[in-house]
Amino acid sequence: MNTLQYNRYCKSMEQNFALLSWQTFRKLGESESYKFQISGSTGNLYTIIIKNKSLCKNVATVDCNCQDSKSNTDLVCKHRCYILFKVLGLFRRFRPRYNKILYKRLVSIGVLNESYYFDTLILSHLDMLLIKKKYQSIGINRSKFMNQEMSNHYKTFVNYMIYYHDIINNHSKKITHWEKCSICLEKMTGLLSQCSGCNVCFHTKCLNQWLHRGKDCPMCRIDMTQLSWAFKMEKLKDGIVNLMDF
Repeated sequence: MNTLQYNRYCKSMEQNFALLSWQTFRKLGESESYKFQISGSTGNLYTIIIKNKSLCKNVATVDCNCQDSKSNTDLVCKHRCYILFKVLGLFRRFRPRYNKILYKRLVSIGVLNESYYFDTLILSHLDMLLIKKKYQSIGINRSKFMNQEMSNHYKTFVNYMIYYHDIINNHSKKITHWEKCSICLEKMTGLLSQCSGCNVCFHTKCLNQWLHRGKDCPMCRIDMTQLSWAFKMEKLKDGIVNLMDF
């Protein structure tokens, strides 16, 4: 583990992260994969996915949507370290003196106990077997990783997302070719936002711009400061959500 990687490992051990959700999923032609969502002191929501890419090939990776992962593809970000070392407990605490990544398990003499994930950035078959076993104990130990305040923000965010997708999926079926956005007077296409007071839909971009100038709905004049989830949804374009906005 080089110096840059060690710095990220140290941050994962020192900083406070909150585990918000964890689940398994499987796609056609792939083995079972794992998805985690965490947040830190900044309130940003990060998604870490341990993904089996094929049933036939022994190829599994750990991906994160943070900027560090996108910029430094040859390093493991602190969020992935947090999941592997703390939440799953896959590896023992790293000791620079020995410079080895050891599995956190009881082993007999002569049994392989060293992982090369930080060298290859690919999880071995043994890595995945241990992850599958350790994943089952997360529910028992979840109180160690959870934060009530961040969990409340996360629940609000999830509700916004459900509401948002319901509007897009349900209202799009009702829109006819002649309907227009009441703000820009253009056809209703793309992302839509709805006022819960009068149930009128607008382009999300148009409503964002409208609410930057005032707080009333363009149609029914209801105070939308409590309903301005369109502002929050706009931030999803950057790939990172800040839960403190919810």
